[in-house]
Amino acid sequence: MTTTFGVGEMVKDAISKGCRKFIVGIGGSATNDAALGMLQALGYRFLDKSGNELGLGGVILESVHHVDASQVLPALKRCEFTVACDVDNVMYGPRGSAHIYAAQKGADAAMIERLDAGMEHLTQVLKNTLGKDVAMNAGSGAAGGMGGGMQAFLDATLRSGIEIMLDQIGFDAHLKDATLVITGEGRIDQQSLMGKVLSGVSKRAQKAGVPLIALGGGIADELEVHKGVDALFSIMRYPMSLEEAMEKPRAEKLVKQSVKEIFRLIKTLKNSAL
Repeated sequence: MTTTFGVGEMVKDAISKGCRKFIVGIGGSATNDAALGMLQALGYRFLDKSGNELGLGGVILESVHHVDASQVLPALKRCEFTVACDVDNVMYGPRGSAHIYAAQKGADAAMIERLDAGMEHLTQVLKNTLGKDVAMNAGSGAAGGMGGGMQAFLDATLRSGIEIMLDQIGFDAHLKDATLVITGEGRIDQQSLMGKVLSGVSKRAQKAGVPLIALGGGIADELEVHKGVDALFSIMRYPMSLEEAMEKPRAEKLVKQSVKEIFRLIKTLKNSAL
């Protein structure tokens, strides 16, 4: 049994320390409970059709018939939740949380069908009791339905993780005086262009009219320079294993060497143009 209860405990502790604005990164979880565990830690009680309180985990999805909010932390009403979510999966169905992610979390075919049916049942309960129809919202199925659960109970806003981070560091303000942006990822492939760091940075740089160079440990064969990225460079200088490449001192050295070569090239081209 897996549960998001621990996430709720961390939020509860932060609330006790005065926090009221939260950015919660979801994804890569081992859970499929639609954030019910998190909500239980915050005081919500989920009851079956006989009024009995349910336990933890995705197994309770199919049994929820009533929601008791009488013991919810009062301060929760004054909290604002932004969820960093980089997938668009929904809560149930062929593109739902169970069918897309549960297998990699250890669920077999029968478990996947049960979790999916349970998630569909829960979304109907939420629609009928809370008036919240979140099941087919893009990203609602992220982290085992956590995106949808947080939308329904906490009025959370789901946004691209990289967009949130760029806003938090004031990236657009830095771009105003920039003449070049250098970014990178471990491996640059088609997924890099689908809501990840490279995609977010390239959109901002392109809008500001600032050229962008991307560095990667490897670059997929099928990937060509795409709109918003002016050049792609691999930092690898000679063949090595993945383990070698990921050694922190070696990786830092490779990145520094590549950046130096890029600026040597820029300097050379600038001088030759003169």
